[in-house]
Amino acid sequence: MTGESKTGNTGMAHQPTTQATNPLAGLSDKALSVLVFAAYHQLASGERVSEIVHHDDAGHRADPQGVEELRAAGLVNVEGRMLHLAPDTRALVDDLIARIRG
Repeated sequence: MTGESKTGNTGMAHQPTTQATNPLAGLSDKALSVLVFAAYHQLASGERVSEIVHHDDAGHRADPQGVEELRAAGLVNVEGRMLHLAPDTRALVDDLIARIRG
């Protein structure tokens, strides 16, 4: 077995989590919280979410550092009070929901 390291007794090759294998790897909890918020709205509405309000008049606000991190990574576009999820980000939210459901 060349180049494979084993983990535990499972016999499965160890695969480090990287941006290539997990696009969420390296994102801060603040950025992840914005994506979880999008997942919440998708679960609550039963419809695929393509945008979310990141701050409203009632005092609810997504973490500004998390929003900026997602914007800088090209995962969202900010337009006024709205965050528009990029197509790849929508797929990440779908995957997150699938993982929650098991």
